[in-house]
Amino acid sequence: MLEDLKALVELAKIDILARDLEAELKSAPKRLEELQNDVDRLEELLTAEQQQLEEATNLYQAQEEGIKEQNQALARSKSKSAKARTMREADAVEKEMEVIRRHLKERESERERLKEAIDRRGAVLEQHKKEFEQLVAIVQEEEKTTKTRLGELETQKNRVLAGRDEQLNKIASPLIKRYDRIRSKRGGIGVVKLNGDCCGGCHMILPPQQVNAVQRAETLEQCPRCQRFLFDPETLGKDDDQTSE
Repeated sequence: MLEDLKALVELAKIDILARDLEAELKSAPKRLEELQNDVDRLEELLTAEQQQLEEATNLYQAQEEGIKEQNQALARSKSKSAKARTMREADAVEKEMEVIRRHLKERESERERLKEAIDRRGAVLEQHKKEFEQLVAIVQEEEKTTKTRLGELETQKNRVLAGRDEQLNKIASPLIKRYDRIRSKRGGIGVVKLNGDCCGGCHMILPPQQVNAVQRAETLEQCPRCQRFLFDPETLGKDDDQTSE
């Protein structure tokens, strides 16, 4: 029975290490995916800001054209004023020039507001471009790091699992099925060490007679609450913290 328990403990060590490695194998690409999503969102923001800046620039140019036309109209009115023969004609031309000047002033004010807005948006866009370039560089570096790390993890996982079949061959099939059933329900941990008089998994205080039974290792003992197999590190001649939560 002691040999079965030793094999179970070794098997639990292997399964816990493999579980942790598998978790990192899944989390590493997820981190990279999140970074890439950040890049995509920032790129969309840059595209929208660039479009807004182009629209504002086009409007500014339209105002420039409008001001140019108003100045030409004002020049024509001045020419007409110089040629006016009567007071009525002069008054009419003066009113026309006043309207043109008012429109011209409005357009010039709007042009100045657009110029300020364009300058502000241009500065923000440049800052966001720099942030985007920095983020792209981070993602590229992360891709290299992740690729290297995934390779290392796969190697470690294969090395850890290499001894699993050896331990399985030491354990009877019904016992393996019990162990796998417990492990599937208890976060991947099917064997835990005795922690004083408590289960190292769920921390339930065990009856004194069961504590003694675990220490003797003459029978395979399971926690009454979590059903995990129990072992005493001193009985097995080693202290293994990997099989406790």
